Order: sequence, then structure tokens, then C-alpha cells
Amino acid sequence: MSIWTLLIGAALAAPPRGWVGIGVGGSPGVSGLSGKYYMRRSAVQLIVGGWQLVGAEVDGGSGFGVSGDYLVEMPDLAYTQRFNLAWNVGVGATLARPVDDNRYVSAAAIAGLAVNLKDAPFDIAFELRPRVAILPNIWIDLFNYSAHVRYYF
Repeated sequence: MSIWTLLIGAALAAPPRGWVGIGVGGSPGVSGLSGKYYMRRSAVQLIVGGWQLVGAEVDGGSGFGVSGDYLVEMPDLAYTQRFNLAWNVGVGATLARPVDDNRYVSAAAIAGLAVNLKDAPFDIAFELRPRVAILPNIWIDLFNYSAHVRYYF
């Protein structure tokens, strides 16, 4: 078996038993309903729910937020009978409407790891998300993160 066969097979591998995953996700920004839709070698991911700015950079308060990401699925790091360890890279944006009528907008780079279980159609994902906030102030947060647990169908 050639290295090209392994790389192409891993890159085109299906997600954990389905193309659509729904569950919960959270970060120091948006936390709530998490969804992921696979498109072969890439995916889109969305979190919709409560928003609260955690940190001393700006007093953003709390409110409603949406976080959307575009992810490129990379070849699996590990593949066993019980699970595979997947990883991805991508970009994302967060929009929020705090209760004090300010607006919050940020952009993020994403590097994620996911354990895709084989016995049950679940994934558990953790992502590093360094971000640049644009509104209400410009600032950088290099240590932002998010986590997701989703069921696939």
C-alpha cells in the first residue's frame, strides 16, 4: 500500500457515521447548540446560544451570540477499531448582541482535535481558537478555546 493510498483514503474518510452532527458546544464566548455539517474534506460548524465575554480586555457583558466556522478536515492522526483521532484547521467568526446594545465581532484561527467514536455516532472535540476582536474594541486573545460533544445522523 502506497503513502498516497493512505493519505487519500484518510482525507476522504467519512465522519462518525453521518454527515450532520448536533449537540452542545461552548467557549469563553458563545455556548449553546452546536452543529457540524461535513462536506467531504471540509466542514462548517455553528454554535448558537448565550454569549458572555470572559476576560479583562473589554467589559462586553452577556447576551446572544453566533459563532460560525469553516474547517478543513486533515488526515486522521490515529485510527483504531473503537475510535479515530481526527484534526482540522480553519477560520471562524463570532457575532454577538450583548444586552447593553453594544455589538461584539471577532475573527479566529482554528486548530482542532476530535475523537470520533465508532461504537456510537458521537464525537468529542476540542479546539484552540486564537481570536482578534474587532468590535467594540480591537484586541487579541491568543488563548481562546472551544469544546463540543455531538451526535451524528
